[in-house]
Amino acid sequence: MYDITYIKPRTLQEAIEQKAEFGKDSLFIAGGSNLLVYMKDRKINPKYFIDVSELEELREITFNNETISIGPSVKIIEIEDSNQIKKSAYLLNQATKEFANPLIKNKATIGGNIADASPAADMVPPLLALDAYLELASVNEARQIQLKDFFLNPRKTAIGDNEIISKIILKKMEENDRSSFIKLGLRNATTISVVSIAVWLSLEKGSGKINDIRVALGSVAPTPLRSQSVENLLKNKVPDENLIKQAMKEIQKDINPISDVRGSSDYRREMSATLLKRAINQCLNA
Repeated sequence: MYDITYIKPRTLQEAIEQKAEFGKDSLFIAGGSNLLVYMKDRKINPKYFIDVSELEELREITFNNETISIGPSVKIIEIEDSNQIKKSAYLLNQATKEFANPLIKNKATIGGNIADASPAADMVPPLLALDAYLELASVNEARQIQLKDFFLNPRKTAIGDNEIISKIILKKMEENDRSSFIKLGLRNATTISVVSIAVWLSLEKGSGKINDIRVALGSVAPTPLRSQSVENLLKNKVPDENLIKQAMKEIQKDINPISDVRGSSDYRREMSATLLKRAINQCLNA
């Protein structure tokens, strides 16, 4: 049996103060879609639940000149249904289409998907490709950290015991930007990815040169990651078949997949290269 105290703060500041008071014995909850599974498997054993699901400060989506700020308690379905997200961060909208099923989408939050720190988190590769960063709030301060630096190991992040993700901030896509998100699973719905890839690139109008590119992958290393080798190869180049073939080789330098029940490491390596080619071609032909 679990002996858990449920707390529902009225403000973000109150929630942060409660986390500071109870520390490692407490857990923020919003969607809680993985909560019962982890408790059943004895992966977590909290004494306090701090429910932040209805705090308005964490449920807002704000559009600025160049960036979008998303509260961590925003549900996946709300991101999928947002016409402004579809217009300004289409890559993120693409990923929501592949996320679980309608029941989970209506419960799961974007902050929870990040904080869970799963190598297979569906929302993380597109956020990495959109160069997202996080605001982490504590009692005394708020600090910012690039999302690519947030993940340390599976289920382990750089967040402090007394901190909460207060904002997810990403760059808006522009007119000449293109994107693709591809998720490979063992079935068509409600599946954990075997490999996922998100590609964002900016094309020079007229010449077809890739001015900038970001490539992110999931399920191919201990944490979601950016493929710096591929990005360095393709940036400021006009892509052709030979260059893309080189990129398929370069991606092997950045990934370190394991073998598990969903796929072998060799299969993941091969599919990472294949999905990279497919994603780049989708961007170029959009």
